[in-house]
Amino acid sequence: MTVVSHVVYRFRGFGDRPGLGEAFEQRFTTIKLAMRKAYLDWLYKRFKPEKIRTAEAEFDLSAMQAYWKKEGWEAP
Repeated sequence: MTVVSHVVYRFRGFGDRPGLGEAFEQRFTTIKLAMRKAYLDWLYKRFKPEKIRTAEAEFDLSAMQAYWKKEGWEAP
């Protein structure tokens, strides 16, 4: 049996209106794809990244920002 491991990205919408602050999750096959999505959400203020979870680790926003900096994905 093959066990498929997913990377889960958890984020929230912006705003005070009903449904905008709701929590969402999206699954990715690699940490880099999840981190890139979180970075673009943060950069363009589409969503507020909360955490990224893998089978081995969990990243909060400050850990994500350190990863983005290491990758050279800094805001202009």
